[in-house]
Amino acid sequence: MAESKIPSLQQRPCGYLRALNIGKWFLVPIAVLCGLLWVFVIAASIFSAVYEKSASSRDDYPPIRWKDTLEDCDPLVFLAARLLSCKMNRKLTMNFCLRGQIIWLFIPIAIETFHVPIQLWLYARNLLHPIAALVLSFCFMGLWVSFSVLAPLIDACVEQKFPDAWYGLFWARQVTGYLITLLYLAYFGFSCAAVHHWKLGKKAVDGTSSDGDTEMKA
Repeated sequence: MAESKIPSLQQRPCGYLRALNIGKWFLVPIAVLCGLLWVFVIAASIFSAVYEKSASSRDDYPPIRWKDTLEDCDPLVFLAARLLSCKMNRKLTMNFCLRGQIIWLFIPIAIETFHVPIQLWLYARNLLHPIAALVLSFCFMGLWVSFSVLAPLIDACVEQKFPDAWYGLFWARQVTGYLITLLYLAYFGFSCAAVHHWKLGKKAVDGTSSDGDTEMKA
């Protein structure tokens, strides 16, 4: 008796392949923008190191003060200091803001440095399932949305005025993050279309297989 075989994920001539193949090309400009973002991040780090060395006083702190980020600072203390405008907690407030600067400088771009090459590798070998593409695009879009929203709020918490060069680097990073967010939004849309077509194709294949089994039993 002949066996009824269901085509594999790569063999199914479904419409999801077209949407998935279009969607994967959004990862290329994302990779380029991530490389550009690394340049801005390194430039901001160098700027802060130089600023700290040339500071005229202890109160003239740089945008990123590396040694202060090693100290513990409870976020609740930070919020209380901001709400109560307590001068005694100014240093704790500053340390929390500086730690937030470093977190939002490095974490999103560091994660993307590993994620984008891995996902491109999976695409190249036809190993990425459309549902996996949908979940990844949604999660990383959320990461960049949070970066785009929280980074300006953290920057606004710093009470000191910095040179225009720092703000230029800051908004260069922000605009790059906004572009990456839009690319992930487009990628998410094509991933949704790919999952929709994949489900339709799966139903069609399962229905054909089911009809074949019924005929063989008859």
